[in-house]
Amino acid sequence: MNKESTVLSIINRFLSSEKILKSIPDSVFTDLAEKIIKLRIDDISYDIYVELSKDRIVLSELSDEYDVEIKSSLANYLLFIISRGSSTYSSKIIINGDVDTASKFNS
Repeated sequence: MNKESTVLSIINRFLSSEKILKSIPDSVFTDLAEKIIKLRIDDISYDIYVELSKDRIVLSELSDEYDVEIKSSLANYLLFIISRGSSTYSSKIIINGDVDTASKFNS
């Protein structure tokens, strides 16, 4: 098992814990159920796929399809999260794909 897979399996175990699942608003699972979101980290050429169902979130490195692609640098993603969605950083995030899914993910 490679290092990336190990890290993703640890993150997936974390995301599947009852405490984490209860902390995520139900609307995330309702609005984005059965959707796949591709997170592209441009500066290191790495893709992570976020697969959402009605009751879980799973990260993976491979997917044949996706509904929305979100692209930015790793630093910009982190600064966006730390700043709680500052427009300074959100303006540097590119979103492509299904408009309805993107708007739900963005809200």
